[in-house]
Amino acid sequence: MTSLGRFLKINNVAIPNPKLGGFSVTPNLIETVNQSEAGTDLVSITRTYKPVFNMTFDLTSTWRDKLDAYSKLLSVTLTVDGVSYVGRFRAGSQSLVENSAHTDGTKGLWTCQYTFTTI
Repeated sequence: MTSLGRFLKINNVAIPNPKLGGFSVTPNLIETVNQSEAGTDLVSITRTYKPVFNMTFDLTSTWRDKLDAYSKLLSVTLTVDGVSYVGRFRAGSQSLVENSAHTDGTKGLWTCQYTFTTI
């Protein structure tokens, strides 16, 4: 497993690093489309500059269960390289790594995606 080398914490607990290429930050965009009286589309795009973090991890079943528990909370504090953000941590797709179901001490190794949206 190759990691990104970022230092991440959720609620002051260090978590594994995302896999290489498995970490991105984008601004939150809100787009609304309305029609004018003449029938033309009026598009309004709002950039809130609240970052959205997308993360992909290679995890043991133990860490997958811990991160899934965080995803059920209303909000958490994510610390990235010493900078803290408050927001929602949500689980995305999860897949069992091929032939890992019988890895000692785990219920397999998992590739998991999570999204953190600041509030």
